[in-house]
Amino acid sequence: MKPAQIHTFFSRLRDANPHPQTELHYSSVFEI
Repeated sequence: MKPAQIHTFFSRLRDANPHPQTELHYSSVFEI
């Protein structure tokens, strides 16, 4: 991908989901 295409791709992802959250549930970073 060209840099302009990469920027467009991530911009569209951000617009589609402005506040993404992980699906992982953990109580410590050592559990990941």
